[in-house]
Amino acid sequence: MRKLDIRLVAVAGLLWTSACFTPESYAEALKHGHGEDHGGEHAEGASHEESAEAEHAEGEHADGEASEPVLEGIVEGSAPQVIEAPEIEYEPPFDGQPIQTAKITEDEILVEDFDLGSGEAIVSGKLVSFNMKLYDVLSGRLIQESGIEPVKLVVDTQANSGNALLWAASQAMVGMKVGGKRRITVPSAVFQRAAAAGGPPPPGDIVLIADVVSVTDAPVLQGAEAYSGEPVATQTLDSGLVMTDFKAGEGREAKPGDRVVVHYIGKLEDDTTFDSSHGKGDGMPVLLGRGGVIRGFDQGLAGARKGMLRKLVIPPELGYGPRGQGKIPPNATLTFLLEVMEVTDGPPMPSRPPARAPQGARPQGGPPPGGPPPGGSPAGR
Repeated sequence: MRKLDIRLVAVAGLLWTSACFTPESYAEALKHGHGEDHGGEHAEGASHEESAEAEHAEGEHADGEASEPVLEGIVEGSAPQVIEAPEIEYEPPFDGQPIQTAKITEDEILVEDFDLGSGEAIVSGKLVSFNMKLYDVLSGRLIQESGIEPVKLVVDTQANSGNALLWAASQAMVGMKVGGKRRITVPSAVFQRAAAAGGPPPPGDIVLIADVVSVTDAPVLQGAEAYSGEPVATQTLDSGLVMTDFKAGEGREAKPGDRVVVHYIGKLEDDTTFDSSHGKGDGMPVLLGRGGVIRGFDQGLAGARKGMLRKLVIPPELGYGPRGQGKIPPNATLTFLLEVMEVTDGPPMPSRPPARAPQGARPQGGPPPGGPPPGGSPAGR
């Protein structure tokens, strides 16, 4: 059992996926022909009762008055509370002894190799496909895994997309080879440094299991500088959405129901990048008009063509409104720089069963025709 200082709050949300879009698997969404509401998934960490007891014990002065809250949940001058953390039950070969061990970066990310693999070594700028599992050290639980399709990551040791785990994975996967199996422990300090002021508390230590499937050249994507100068087209919708095209693209125009794959850079009004897909491999697929993304993003892809460079300025009403999310403050106007990679037919909408017959209208002696009334299509957020 590991002894841990519980002054840091445990994992509070999904780490690998974008803050901006539904955390549900897009492969699953495309398979069924619809998206999901993207209020966010939460990983499993310490129980609510344990967190409440820890916060209560540390949030009281000697005279009984509550102290001012701080992001990490630490009361100045208080002694840390040490608990026994459960052992993580790794699958082979990660349950044995590593071949080699090292610590990298100033945050001392721990890397442990269980298979060195063979072939080309990963360097910055490569696109890596790998099977992945994430564990929360505090609870000892598996909180996310790659599923049927491997995860893809563009290794970039310099850039930071705003996702602390993606940044840490880029640092820790350099030198791996196809077939390589590495256990990467990311200290809480990495997440603390990236945490937004006033946002959710950062998680504790996270363990990433990486099993490399392939290493290829990364796609060449346009940077923010490509979305300036004289536009080829500009349109402002009645909803307040502003669309500015800096490259027209070619081929068919995207229409409702189509599948559009895009790479994006998301910025706040102060030009801070809160999210980017440029480190995530193939881009993000969106089914137009079927939910799964914020409304301004969905509306802004209408008429998109392959190769198009489009800038969207999305008002709060079409984004996250007064609630905000993660690094996105309440009532934020969002800017997205989109590069359209692909426009194709989307899967057909699921067929609706016949409506339930009115009471008293069923044939005598027969089963009720049809099934339950179909649910409404998911609303874009």
